[in-house]
Amino acid sequence: MKPTLCLLAVLTLAAAQAGAAIESVKFDPDSKLPRLPASLEMQAFTGGHVALAIDVSAEGTPTDWLVLGCTHEELVTPCLEVLPKWRFSPARLDGTPVPAQIEITVNFSVDGIVVSSNTLDEMFIRTLHHDGERFTSRTHPAGELDRVPSRINGPAPKYAAEALRQGVRGKVQVRFYIDETGAVRMPAVEADSQPYLARQAIEALRSWKFEPPVSKGRPVLITAVEEFDFGKAE
Repeated sequence: MKPTLCLLAVLTLAAAQAGAAIESVKFDPDSKLPRLPASLEMQAFTGGHVALAIDVSAEGTPTDWLVLGCTHEELVTPCLEVLPKWRFSPARLDGTPVPAQIEITVNFSVDGIVVSSNTLDEMFIRTLHHDGERFTSRTHPAGELDRVPSRINGPAPKYAAEALRQGVRGKVQVRFYIDETGAVRMPAVEADSQPYLARQAIEALRSWKFEPPVSKGRPVLITAVEEFDFGKAE
């Protein structure tokens, strides 16, 4: 099994598992919202956004998060101050709560603050630019990197011989972030992935370490995908 790192411009959401009932994770509207910083209240502020990726546990609590971009740096801190206390309705697979990942946008305006879920992609970022807003994306596409970061260490996924004998095999794609230190953050698989194989792939990736991604000599955040082919004949 020889995985190859592929860099992505965006992180896509999971597809629904065929024949399974999927309920998406939802933000609890009773969660405390951030406050508009006083520095912006004193200016002619008309609106702004902070885009976040959040890992949500099966209990509905955030376990990890990343800032994907913002229109005003001053809006990031108040979001991160309240985020650890946010609560969610967890995702459910056939009625069973499961960990999941959600991308949300915190929208600040003169009328108030609204948290909405979205698929953050290049279209969303381009739309903000077209609206005349100075949205700064913190994720960098592959074309802007000085080089593709190499894996420094980390084991291959475990694969039990019994699983092979029982015919449990196939490909698993894990989508994840590589942060500015080279650490793997927030790995996720599609909902139709074989559960045992998905678990082995994610557990292995969590321990991987990469060279820090670099763009123009500066460490940056990127999204990536790793594909594992379990049970493939060598």
